[in-house]
Amino acid sequence: MILSKNFADRRKNMKNFIIASLLLIGAGSFSNTLEIRYGADINNNGNIEYFKTGKKISGNGGSVVIEYHDNITERLEGGWGIGYRYSKMSKDILNYEDEKTKGLHSMPLYLTGRYNFRKESDWTPYISANFGVIGQKGRYSGYTGTEYRRVKTDYRINSGWMYGASVGFKYKDYIVDLSYNINDSTIEGFHEIGNSRYINAPYSKTEFKDKKVRRSTITLSFGWVARDVHLP
Repeated sequence: MILSKNFADRRKNMKNFIIASLLLIGAGSFSNTLEIRYGADINNNGNIEYFKTGKKISGNGGSVVIEYHDNITERLEGGWGIGYRYSKMSKDILNYEDEKTKGLHSMPLYLTGRYNFRKESDWTPYISANFGVIGQKGRYSGYTGTEYRRVKTDYRINSGWMYGASVGFKYKDYIVDLSYNINDSTIEGFHEIGNSRYINAPYSKTEFKDKKVRRSTITLSFGWVARDVHLP
């Protein structure tokens, strides 16, 4: 119990540190360039270990990202980013007869660092690394049964962490980015098992929470770069 509480405290402190760092960066001199990128997943992988099905929790999706960067050295940049991602949750995770899902909405907020292989020019290849938190909202509800037995499962996806890396290049005021990102989060929900012949028949309900979910995505993005952007 004590170990669990200490872990929760450390996790909360780390999230507070990230948010505070983002605020400090935003209030500081990280105001050189603004990037807006639109992306589409070309591959994704992620399942819920608790269900032991090995099936993907969601399909490929789309995203939009805004990032602020400033030159720390001639080739090294630092900054922060915020984005929005949508993907459709899978309906065949448990192979129930009646399955309903709500879209998976994600909003990452992260620190970013970038190394440019060339000094600022028309053609600038780079590599980047990101780390932050991600807010998520998504829900699954499934039902199956026979004349005598019914089974229902309901769960939702919680917020968590995100981290990743990318390679890309800037050409004048345009940018192409290929990223690999990992989201570590949890789900919580319940199972119900009962007799389907009688409305008031007793049933058993098992609740679960903090079951780990890891999703990884490969995303190809295109966008624009605005230079000499100064934050207030």
